Amino acid sequence: MQYRELGKTGMKVSAVVYGGIVSTDAVQADSDRYVAWAIEQGINYFDVAPTYGDAQLKLGNSLILPGQGVSGLQNGGAYGCGGGEAL
Repeated sequence: MQYRELGKTGMKVSAVVYGGIVSTDAVQADSDRYVAWAIEQGINYFDVAPTYGDAQLKLGNSLILPGQGVSGLQNGGAYGCGGGEAL
């Protein structure tokens, strides 16, 4: 997997993004399986938005890894409200 620096954060994110819309309307077990596969491939960048239905809840649950907790990044804005300027 190729990784790229995320703006000025110093974080390295995968060049391939898991689109949270994949988890929309999926049963939790399927979302867990999709996310586990993505992580196995080296994907560490997960995108989700309020317009993706229940994907935020499903993806959040799927990203809880035993013994590791959850890491997250919020851009501080929604729908082009300037959150990206901080990055």
